Amino acid sequence: MQILHVASEVAPFAKVGGLADVVMGLSRELTAEGHDVHVLIPSYQCIEKKQLIPEGKLEKFTTELDGRALNASVRYMRFDNVPILLLDTDQEYWGQLSAIYAEDVERFTFFCRAVTDWLKVTDLSPDVIHVHDWPTALLPVLAPAQGYKGGRFVFTMHNFEFQGQCQWDDLERVGLKAQEIEETSLLQDPHKRCLNLVKGGLLTADRVTTVSPTYAKEVMTPEFGFGLEDVLVGIKDKFSGILNGIDHSYWDPQNDEYLSERYSASQGHEKVCMAKMRNKKELFSDLDIPLRKGIPLLSSVTRLVPQKGIWLLHDLFSQAEQLDFQVLLLGSLASPEAQKSFESLDLMLRKKGRGAVLFGSDERCAHRIFAASDMFVAPSLFEPCGLTQLISLRYGTVPIVRKTGGFADTVVDVLASEDSNGFSFSQPDPLLLQKSVVRALEWYGDGERWRSLIMRGKRQDFSWRHSVGGYMKLYKSIV
Repeated sequence: MQILHVASEVAPFAKVGGLADVVMGLSRELTAEGHDVHVLIPSYQCIEKKQLIPEGKLEKFTTELDGRALNASVRYMRFDNVPILLLDTDQEYWGQLSAIYAEDVERFTFFCRAVTDWLKVTDLSPDVIHVHDWPTALLPVLAPAQGYKGGRFVFTMHNFEFQGQCQWDDLERVGLKAQEIEETSLLQDPHKRCLNLVKGGLLTADRVTTVSPTYAKEVMTPEFGFGLEDVLVGIKDKFSGILNGIDHSYWDPQNDEYLSERYSASQGHEKVCMAKMRNKKELFSDLDIPLRKGIPLLSSVTRLVPQKGIWLLHDLFSQAEQLDFQVLLLGSLASPEAQKSFESLDLMLRKKGRGAVLFGSDERCAHRIFAASDMFVAPSLFEPCGLTQLISLRYGTVPIVRKTGGFADTVVDVLASEDSNGFSFSQPDPLLLQKSVVRALEWYGDGERWRSLIMRGKRQDFSWRHSVGGYMKLYKSIV
């Protein structure tokens, strides 16, 4: 089957968040199973082309913006075994990648228009066009309106908080007029005097998915649906939740290029724990932070945005000395308010020898933190799937999470089952988070019980091998 993924990002060379990891991981697994898979993204200026292997193919075509014809092209590249297609125009339009979560409607409606025009002339004939999140939500609406009669559309929403709200003027810039849509109401936001690109994608795509079974149920309620809950209830027959996986070839402590001390579950708990300790010592030394012997390391690698429960994190990590643990937090995309607050937290942690807050997106540092940590804290207000808890388990780091979305599907509290792999709490309350951490610290003090918990989690398989079957069943139902 020929499958085309259209997305705003793909790991590791064009990455802001977990969406990039999902697109690459799913594409790799589909390719490994023998399918003809391509990933199409904008040709951002920030992409280091040396990470990609040129395929020697360039498809030129014409697209439109503001009634003006523009020259455009799709360059065929490759990353490992996955073909990567970079869409560009004759003006420097794509710039940097960091703006995609700010709902940059102008760039991504134009991206959808350019993709539509390319689909009509390319040599590819995808059976399935799989679009991801609000930046590509317009494509299932726009492409048929512009005369495309090719593959069927699957639309995956990774996070319903961002919906691409805009006006008809924004769509007329890329050649989509209200009279070209049979039912203009399909783009009308349910609650605001504006259009909603995600709503249009939900109603026009052949199949709609989100990234975990629990989140699929949650978004059909007012608490998590961000105004689209009634739309989702109305399309429930074509809407489903498929749990994300992680790429075991990339997140693999046995072969991780960023680690000096590598390890695997087959080595047994003593060697795993020794390797994690050596990684911890080296990381603290490189960061010039004193390491306290016998004190657990709690960490988080996250975007510093409200969704991630960052004020719960701030409250917890401020108690590092009182509760007797050390902290490493790697945070990206901080607002000015969050930046200031977490800079103050960093000063306090460093002054007391309790750890540090690191800012930005640093892939090498993230890998090292996962390998060095004893516990990983993720108190999200909502979490569609989450990848960090899956990575933590793979690296022998015990997750402490809020029981929501994909966290609820993957982390089993020690009080709930003998097959537990972590700790969870029900509501976004600082006291409930603290109680979960205290429970984890008590388990940490019981060496044998803690090592068993680590190894249970480490032996679990959350690879894409298990998730890809759900997508293939979905694809086959519409082709």
